[in-house]
Amino acid sequence: MSTTSPARCGPLCPRRTRGHPTSWFSLDAGKSTDHLDVTSAALWMASRLPTIPAEPADAAAWLAIPQQHLLQLTAGEVFHDDIGEITAWREAFEWYPPMSGGGCWRASGT
Repeated sequence: MSTTSPARCGPLCPRRTRGHPTSWFSLDAGKSTDHLDVTSAALWMASRLPTIPAEPADAAAWLAIPQQHLLQLTAGEVFHDDIGEITAWREAFEWYPPMSGGGCWRASGT
């Protein structure tokens, strides 16, 4: 387990990156903060996208995932994923799961 904490990392962050601020006002904290979280991908997924299962989902569970959660997982750029955890989740949820027993998810030919 890493001993790195947001309190230790925050002062090392630049005030701006590529022209964008790295901190902004937090209503919860009542002050400007860096919103830095040090966590694992699994814990982040469980707290931020709780409707996305860690294991492959059956058709009913897959259809119950809110579109916004799928979008948050599959869209945008990933800047650092050395062990491939986020990439694996993104690939697993980038398209409808295969449907067992026939049925129709996608248009013919896709």
